[in-house]
Amino acid sequence: MMHLWHSRSLRSKLLILYLGLLLLPIVGVGLYGHVHLSRTLQAEAVKLESQQVLGQAVHIQETLEYGRNDLFYLADLSSLDALADTPIDSTTYEATLQATRSDLLKFASTNLMYRRVIAFDNAGRVIVFVQSDADGVQTWEAIDAVDVPTTVRNIIASPIGSLHMTLSRDNGRHNIVYALRTPDGIVMIEIHGGWLFRHIPPTEERESWALALPSGEIIHYTDDDDDVPLPSYSENLVWQQSSFGSYRNGSDVVFFQHLQLLPDEDSPTLVVFRNVPQALLYADLSTYYQTFSLLAIGAALCVVSIALTVINRFVEPIRQLKDSVDTMRTTNKTPALPTQVPPDEIGDLTMAFYLMALELEDKREAERELVEKLITAQEEERKRIAYDLHDGLLQQLVGARFYLNQCQQTLCPDDGPVKDTFVQGYDVLSEAIVEGRRIIQGLHPTVLDDLGLVEAIAELGQTVAKLGGCSIDLDLEHLDVEPDKVTSVTLYRITQEALNNILKHAKAKHIHISLRNHNGIRLKIEDDGRGFTPDAPPESTGGWGIRTMNERVNLLKGKIDIDSMPGEGTAIRISIPDNQQFHDREAVI
Repeated sequence: MMHLWHSRSLRSKLLILYLGLLLLPIVGVGLYGHVHLSRTLQAEAVKLESQQVLGQAVHIQETLEYGRNDLFYLADLSSLDALADTPIDSTTYEATLQATRSDLLKFASTNLMYRRVIAFDNAGRVIVFVQSDADGVQTWEAIDAVDVPTTVRNIIASPIGSLHMTLSRDNGRHNIVYALRTPDGIVMIEIHGGWLFRHIPPTEERESWALALPSGEIIHYTDDDDDVPLPSYSENLVWQQSSFGSYRNGSDVVFFQHLQLLPDEDSPTLVVFRNVPQALLYADLSTYYQTFSLLAIGAALCVVSIALTVINRFVEPIRQLKDSVDTMRTTNKTPALPTQVPPDEIGDLTMAFYLMALELEDKREAERELVEKLITAQEEERKRIAYDLHDGLLQQLVGARFYLNQCQQTLCPDDGPVKDTFVQGYDVLSEAIVEGRRIIQGLHPTVLDDLGLVEAIAELGQTVAKLGGCSIDLDLEHLDVEPDKVTSVTLYRITQEALNNILKHAKAKHIHISLRNHNGIRLKIEDDGRGFTPDAPPESTGGWGIRTMNERVNLLKGKIDIDSMPGEGTAIRISIPDNQQFHDREAVI
């Protein structure tokens, strides 16, 4: 990401900015959602479980209250009162017993929550016994108990009208027993322990329900799965400090609710427990994270797509402006104005650039015209100097040599040293005349006017090769259309400057010059000399020769490439476009 940020691409930086602005709210919303949702779900889960425990406690409370009401109903049963008032040895006792048994059978058949219904006399003996089990509802005759249970003795010893609650255990199940002391004895009902939790939904693994009895014994309720480890509630006595609530027990959460067994305020209480593992209680947020991740990825992809579209539309004018700058830099031409300019700061910058480019092009054109005038004036001045030297000084030198030649013929052969000195002076004067003609030719190449650019370059190359003592290879293509005077003179001077540099510095053994006319003029000058580094030209020239060639090529809106390495020679390639304006320009040279 940092590599993209340090990239020179504006598109990459804008995309990173868009993604950053997107990810910040997404991450913020995700963190807030995690904290808020987890707390909300935990609070909601605790609330629901607490309500479920409370509902179960209310159900148990109602069941116990229903049992107490049924107990008072049985105590007021007329057949049971008649049985208590009828002696056992009387003739009506058997009929009264059958009537009582029939009433209790009807009661047990219509109230399946009761496991047993028992009636005792004042001596503690069972007079009516009704039991409901898997085999149905059954009754037994009066049983003469040899030993009256201690619980029954204590109830008989209690005041008439007192209500008692005890527990019984049968086949591993605890049952709730209610007993009412009546004037004729005791009426007792036994409630199935499983009936208290009959509305519990199927429990998951490690979930359990339990009851804490007043005696401190814990009754667990599970789905008859002996492999389920039962939690211990004796290790944490938080449930004894409040009537309801919840607490953590290791990796589980325990919910509890107290309920009274009897209407009295000081009556003992039962405690309903609900043990739930935290992993089941607190909602698994993996689905939330998956959904959030998918939504975040989808949103990121949508934003990236939209961002790329917007960024491309934003960056495209800048890219066009950059291409225009590159085009202007490489071709020195003002590029065309885009068909659509955005009405913003970038559009203003584009218009400012094109106005600047037009102004710069005007200035370059004016500068080009000025340079052309300077070159024209320079060539005109050279032409004038050449004519002056040719018609003045050089003619005088030729005349002086003529007179010296006449004088030489009149000298006697015996003059000796005088004649030798005279001959030396004559020879020096002849060399001066030759040098003067060379200078005149260099100032204004008449062959360029007489025979054209190709012949002028050929003569110039042969002359330099002869002076430098090297071979030359000329590959000059005939030009279908002779360039205008400015182009011809400029190319000639560039060739002259390059050959002079070869003559003075390169110490080349071979020179190659080629000239082509395909979509413009292509001129190439190569040598096998010492070469140099283009960025660091020889100190003797100070780089002025290369600068002069560059300026002359720029004048013709051309391009020059110089390839050279120390010890590997030099290649100069010049390309001049085929621009009609040069052909139409008035020849002033």
